Amino acid sequence: MNATRKSLILAAVLLCALLGLSMAHAADPVPIGTILTDPDPYQSRLDPVTIQGRVRNLNILPPYSSKCGPTYNAFTLKLDDGTGSIVVESAGNCRDPQSSIPFADGDLLVVEGQVKVLLDKEGDDRVIISIWKVTRVGK
Repeated sequence: MNATRKSLILAAVLLCALLGLSMAHAADPVPIGTILTDPDPYQSRLDPVTIQGRVRNLNILPPYSSKCGPTYNAFTLKLDDGTGSIVVESAGNCRDPQSSIPFADGDLLVVEGQVKVLLDKEGDDRVIISIWKVTRVGK
């Protein structure tokens, strides 16, 4: 492999690494009230939406069977930021049955996830966030 080709490959690898690092930082949190008022622009995004708020009504679900086998630590909760509260859900994991959920009611979280608008039994819109990443940032 000649020197020019090696340089081009190295430059491409460095560029990808730099882009990956810059995209790894969470965006500024969107007020939950803003999402609830008009969820459509957030539902169609390819990148995650970031929200921040306090955990309310944490509900840890029992293990269940999924495509990857037994799945543990699925949960739902309400996240409240003072402008509104929204249901947040996690499908859990099938890699570590000994893992635990590292937060509790009242904790402050930053959540990155996908906005979904679902219909409830009465046919009304129900807006939820499906978690991609969750970080506990305080009590």
